[in-house]
Amino acid sequence: MYSQQGLKSSDLPEIMATVKTGHYHVACTRVFELTHGSCGITKGEGIGEGESVTHPNQYAARSMELWKGKAGEEKMTE
Repeated sequence: MYSQQGLKSSDLPEIMATVKTGHYHVACTRVFELTHGSCGITKGEGIGEGESVTHPNQYAARSMELWKGKAGEEKMTE
């Protein structure tokens, strides 16, 4: 299932290590970066300008912004 979202099995050790040390926001931010690479998000960028995910609603809101922007760009190129 995770591979459908853009995650690879090689990404999981890094994510799980941060979870095991209680740094859930870091793990969540890394998952966000990995699953939004097609929207231009890169490692270390977080949800934008280096900001970490601090709440699930923040993750969802930024994700929707990125996907809406990507959908709009795709329509413009058609």
